[in-house]
Amino acid sequence: MSSSINEEDLRKELIKLIEETRHQIPQKSEMKEAVLARSFIVFALGCFTGIEMYTINLFLTSKIELSLVLLLFFFAVGFLIGVFVEKIDLIKVKSKYGHLDY
Repeated sequence: MSSSINEEDLRKELIKLIEETRHQIPQKSEMKEAVLARSFIVFALGCFTGIEMYTINLFLTSKIELSLVLLLFFFAVGFLIGVFVEKIDLIKVKSKYGHLDY
């Protein structure tokens, strides 16, 4: 009889541990929102830098073509940095919670 009680206690504790582990894993939607927010912030910083460079270069050289090229360049750099940060973040999240895959 004591063996069946021990098995029942072990079963309950195992279920409790599984539930605790499930609560530690973030939802996919939460991770996607965080990655999207970080990528947008980095992209916005790149765009802001591009607009600053456009304005500074326009005042210094008064060449609109060169200023537009720099503006597009910094928009592209902001986008690429955002994509890079997103990929690095996904790699970190996968490696952090990789041991919880069961």
